[in-house]
Amino acid sequence: MPISCIHKPASSSRSPQTRNPHFQQPTMPPHPKPKSLKALEHYAYNLNTPCNCPTCSPNRPHCPYSQNHHSLRLVPSRNAKGATCYTPLRLHASGATSSCALTQLVDTIIPYMDRPYHHLNDEQLRGVERCILWLRRRKKDIMTPSAAPGANGAGSWKPNGDGGYIPLSTPYTTSAETVLPVPEAVYLWKCFNDIFFGGPIPNLHVEYVHMGDRQGDVKYDGQKLIMRLDTDTSGHRYDFGSYRLLNYLSVILHECVHAFLSWYACPGCDFDNRDLGGHARAWQRVALKVEEVVPGLLGFPVNLARGWSLIEEWDGVWMPSRCDLVRWKLRMPFLERMWEEGDDGDVAELLRRTAELRNWMPKSYR
Repeated sequence: MPISCIHKPASSSRSPQTRNPHFQQPTMPPHPKPKSLKALEHYAYNLNTPCNCPTCSPNRPHCPYSQNHHSLRLVPSRNAKGATCYTPLRLHASGATSSCALTQLVDTIIPYMDRPYHHLNDEQLRGVERCILWLRRRKKDIMTPSAAPGANGAGSWKPNGDGGYIPLSTPYTTSAETVLPVPEAVYLWKCFNDIFFGGPIPNLHVEYVHMGDRQGDVKYDGQKLIMRLDTDTSGHRYDFGSYRLLNYLSVILHECVHAFLSWYACPGCDFDNRDLGGHARAWQRVALKVEEVVPGLLGFPVNLARGWSLIEEWDGVWMPSRCDLVRWKLRMPFLERMWEEGDDGDVAELLRRTAELRNWMPKSYR
């Protein structure tokens, strides 16, 4: 699920394109692009790159804009039901008078989203209920494969024997914008921001464009934040087989993490997210937590393609450390088996189990 980070106007002296010259990411001699997560892990463990995360390297250089960092802290409160929660975060956008230190932003947002349902604040609870309403309204489309199985009984993709995947004979025939109209994509983006990412971001827009081998990206045009999704999905490898609408939920959440980090994080603090197409340390930590929280909170499985994003954005030079791989938990054996076997039946069973957690699926589908 390759994606590029947000690009803000060049006129902003603190745009995310600005790189901090004091931060030198350790590099290794070029290596060929790995064909699988197993190969990536093999490279990393053999090279044993020195880890420069905040825990392993507490004395690494500080951001030159640290005096402008917005102070972040979680404030305990109670929601309308009387349960303990955190007050909604009100973050400062990157490029404003003050913005958030990247590491502190990640350390704050993870416990903010990782709360039991009854201990969410009222803003988060409203976001959950709006998302559940959408799931119930589109339940038939979510539960129905978008393409008929191939002749061999598999789903829409099968291994090509070289670590990649090729589409089966039955293509997707419906346009992406028909499957998930723009207003619904914006609606979901706003719901996810309220639930996971500290509240609303102004001027959100979604558009469908032809993007080649990319499924999506996020950009800033100086006035509004735009999430672009590929309108031609017939050539993409999907994470949930023929369940196309379920795939789009993962794509949008993938982009939401990029948007959150690029919108709020200080551009001088790019040390943990500057390489691998923005899929490095900061993005991996937040995306992992989203994958862990969404099934229990919203009742559908997600896969933000964290491992495959590293491979697709491979530059052959920057290498994750052993410490990174342990913390990122890139391997998802159950989904890997589904990719290898192309079994839509496994996807349906996984969806049924997660939907029961939030009770949005009708009994006829269980």
